[in-house]
Amino acid sequence: MRAALADPRPTLDRARSALAALAALRGAPVDLDEVRDVVVIASSSRGGSSVFAELLRGVPGLSHLQAELNPFVLLAGAGPYESGHGDDHLSGGDPVDEELWAREVGLDVGAPAAVVGADPAEDLDALAGAIAARLVLQWPDLGLPPGELWAALRAALGALAAAGGGRLPPAGPLHRALLSRLGSRWPGLDPWFYDLDPALLRDAGPPPAVPPGPVPIEEPPFVTVGPWRRGLFGPLVIKTPSNCHRLDWLAARFPRARLRVLHLVRNPAAAINGLVDGWLFRGFHSHALAAPLAGALGAALRPGDRGHWKYDLPPGWAALRRAPLALVAAHQWASAHDAALLWLEAHPAVPRLTVRFEQVVGEADEQTAALTAVADFLGLPEPGPLLRQARGALPVVMATAAPRARRWFSRATALEDALATSGVRSVVDRLQLGDPEGWR
Repeated sequence: MRAALADPRPTLDRARSALAALAALRGAPVDLDEVRDVVVIASSSRGGSSVFAELLRGVPGLSHLQAELNPFVLLAGAGPYESGHGDDHLSGGDPVDEELWAREVGLDVGAPAAVVGADPAEDLDALAGAIAARLVLQWPDLGLPPGELWAALRAALGALAAAGGGRLPPAGPLHRALLSRLGSRWPGLDPWFYDLDPALLRDAGPPPAVPPGPVPIEEPPFVTVGPWRRGLFGPLVIKTPSNCHRLDWLAARFPRARLRVLHLVRNPAAAINGLVDGWLFRGFHSHALAAPLAGALGAALRPGDRGHWKYDLPPGWAALRRAPLALVAAHQWASAHDAALLWLEAHPAVPRLTVRFEQVVGEADEQTAALTAVADFLGLPEPGPLLRQARGALPVVMATAAPRARRWFSRATALEDALATSGVRSVVDRLQLGDPEGWR
């Protein structure tokens, strides 16, 4: 399967060099040897993990990464191509650049500044370094000069803070303003590839018809980096759907930590429908391919997207390069949960909690029960902050369209064959998801 992928090493090497040049401008990383508690959110793509992780970022007592783990896996030489596996599966013994891993993950560990009571404009030097590093990951083939990029960001942040009376705007408007200021110098920085409110893109021209670059490191829509306080504030919560295929590898990265698994489950009709939407959307490119997708899959996609795979690369993905899109999405959903279930069955002593996404965003009584269990599992003093966070306006994160209940109903007929596959049916039974008539 590795032969089906384009070689990402030249792009990764450019990013590694740029990040090394920025290291001195980014401060000291958290020592990962001090991490004693890791909670992995195991979920399929489009399974609600982005919304769920954002809810958790809004409560004190937890540590997080600013976004997905995948870029750091790629940078550390453990991606599908460099691992030799050709897919997202990793075992505990697979090689990794430990020094690079420790530096880049350690520089990302922390919590939102507002949650831990830090002044968002307190350290603009560090924020400029964090955003510069993120831009390198998002635009690795633009050749952004690290020192010049940091200086431009520092000047722009200073100007924005001064204009706001010492305060910075929220992450979305902040990034939109920064991209506007940097765009004249580096016109390739297209705001359409960011996870931004469409209202912020009214003056951005038409959406692009092609991916942001030939070889992705961070999967678009790109994250917006807001004020962040580096440090350990509680258990480190890691959310990335591909982690279902590399739980052994993650455990090996944190050998001094207790590993726990929070298994987030969403009904397959909703998750598979979300995957189909994402494949048809202008983002979510995860891996460059050696040859364009063809057959039914290629025909379903925008021409500019056929050179990339989207979302995770489960074992067996290469055999589906010409399959109908719904079947590809079904395999991605089923394989993620199958991998998580098999790992948990093989490690019965690992603490775990299964949570239904529909309950997290559901009626008050079931939401209270679900989030109280989550708070207890995470060791939070009480569930109140998490419940208040969930009962506010739910964050819209990595959305392809405005959220609405049972959005998958509009595609129910097209999903029938995918939902009837033996792989999906087996996982539905093992997850005890019940009769599809009751799915939301």
